[in-house]
Amino acid sequence: MKQMLRSKISLIASYMEIILSIMLLIGLGYSAIQIIVNSIIGQNLHYQNILPDILQVIVGIEFIKMLAKHTAGSAIDVLIFAVSRKIIIAHYTATDLILAIVSMAILFAIRMYFNYSHK
Repeated sequence: MKQMLRSKISLIASYMEIILSIMLLIGLGYSAIQIIVNSIIGQNLHYQNILPDILQVIVGIEFIKMLAKHTAGSAIDVLIFAVSRKIIIAHYTATDLILAIVSMAILFAIRMYFNYSHK
């Protein structure tokens, strides 16, 4: 009885995850279309204005891939994209920038470990 209830809860959670991923994908598609249209019209044409939006869409796409794959490697990829977005967009102090770079190095080392250990 308990096992059957747990499996049903897990199944419901999986379907909810899929539904939320689809909703997020639709929202990201809408955002990407807005970025393209605004670029064509000439609004926010400077790269400093559209770069944060583009990087946000990329992080969102990686997040959807993480939800679909359920692997540690995909979770690390999301973190790498999120930290790199912060490094590019935010204006850090020197200490914050060093910590962000060290965290990126650690994430890449972990990613490399997962790639070599699973082959």
